[in-house]
Amino acid sequence: MSKRKVKSAIPEAYISHRVNRRIRVKIPSKRGQQAFFSELERAFSGHDNLEQRVEVNPYTASALFLGPYSLRNIAEKGRKSRLFNLQSSKTRKETLLGSVRSTFKEADKSLLNFSGGELDIPSVIFLGLVGHGLYQFAWGNFTGPPWYTAFWYALGVFSRSGLSSIDEVEADLL
Repeated sequence: MSKRKVKSAIPEAYISHRVNRRIRVKIPSKRGQQAFFSELERAFSGHDNLEQRVEVNPYTASALFLGPYSLRNIAEKGRKSRLFNLQSSKTRKETLLGSVRSTFKEADKSLLNFSGGELDIPSVIFLGLVGHGLYQFAWGNFTGPPWYTAFWYALGVFSRSGLSSIDEVEADLL
């Protein structure tokens, strides 16, 4: 019986989260494998940039890239060293806020294209609210309608939600 060397597949990885100078990559199929994560840490630590470092945790199956890492470079090095194949996103359900946000992003892009880059959704909302306020002021109505306050606060929460997550990561990867 001849022994053939079985070529192992590169494990799939995905971005768990990404914020300023922190990118967490999860590799679920390697959970608990200390040797694999030690090798990953060695592969990404052999550079001269002192601002960059990697912290691995085999129990959570994750690697945390700290410093000025590029997703493109992480994906390329992971693939070339046959440590992992970084996917653009993990299949997951999109939250309601994420769905609304992506709809607004598309509408904002369309408005920017239509107006030649002069108007975006926040500008239109601002102008509409100021116009409505001037109209109400001109007619002597000094109390704002309840929808105005609710809408304004909802928009404020939405715009400050800080959701950069996986949607923007996909564009950076590919």
